[in-house]
Formats: sequence, C-alpha cells, structure tokens
Amino acid sequence: AGHLSPIMERLPGGTVWERFTSRGVTAPVACGLIAAAAAGLDHAHRHGVLHRDVKPDNLMFTGQGWLKVTDFGIAKVMGGDRTLATAEGAILGTPAYMAPEQLLREPFDHRADIFAYGVTAFEVLTGQKPFIGDSTLEILGKQIDRSGFVTPRELNPEIPAAVEKSILKCLERDPDKRHPIMSVLVLELKAALYV
Repeated sequence: AGHLSPIMERLPGGTVWERFTSRGVTAPVACGLIAAAAAGLDHAHRHGVLHRDVKPDNLMFTGQGWLKVTDFGIAKVMGGDRTLATAEGAILGTPAYMAPEQLLREPFDHRADIFAYGVTAFEVLTGQKPFIGDSTLEILGKQIDRSGFVTPRELNPEIPAAVEKSILKCLERDPDKRHPIMSVLVLELKAALYV
C-alpha cells in the first residue's frame, strides 16, 4: 500500500525508424505516418504537455499497427521555466532534432516541438536529416545559415508539394515563422493528403 508504479503500454510493433530502415516505406505511407504523428503531438500540446524529444525512434507502433508518440520521459507541462538545460548545464534531448532556440539554451515553447517534428517528418520522408553535423555547434550552424540545405522534394520527388511546404514551415529558424500550433499543421496535412 502507498506505492505508485508507472504503467506503460506494450508497443510490440517497433519504431517508425526501424520500419523505415528494415522494410522501407513508400511516400504515401510516409505521409500517412507523419500525419498521424502530428495528430498525436497536437493531442499532447492541447493537454498542455511539451514533448521535448520528438524523433523517429519515439514514434512506435502497436501490435495492430496504430502509431503512437512515445517517450515523454523529459516532457514538461507547459509554463514555468521552459529552458532545456539542467541545473548542471547538461542539455536534455537529441541535438539533431532540437530547435535552434533549444540548442542556444534560450527560452522556448511548443514551437520547439514543431521544429523537432519537422526534422522527424523530413527524415521519415527522405531518409536523411535536414541539418547534419558532427557536433551540436555544427548542427546549429546549419540550422541558422542553411548551408547545403536540400529540400525534401529534391531528395524524394514523390512527396506532395503541399506536404513539403508544411514541413519547411516547421523548420523555420524563427519560431514566429513556424506553424503557430500543431492543430494548424494537422489541418494542412489533412488538406494535402486526404482531400
């Protein structure tokens, strides 16, 4: 009595990245996966939860094939201190997917998740990250100056132009130029894919 135990859903279907690398996915399937991930992240945001570590390894399948956004281990209820640095100065998260404001340890909000989602979607659609570097500083530099940046459709012409436009908006350096909330992105993706 008096003990609390976390209960976690068993997700035996593996991650999006495992499926991508082992079986491969077509462009239409990849578009469906990123739309499902956007809806899951939107649900978290609407309930006041900032994920802070969105990446393909944190998108997992149930045994029935449903996609789930997982690993809210460093998630935070929105509000209060919104920096990602710990008291010791360590950065929490995965730098390749983090927004510039996170890497710079500036205050951030839900739009950092939108940036990370953009990196994730870009990778699921093309097989590579948009900003590649050997260090956090090199990744940040590429996010800011966009040297060598290649658009998703240059890498995979089967991606619908409207989907690419939505993903590129997620990847804006300035948070104010990104989608204001995930719900807007979800509606854009639905319009691009299902209408």
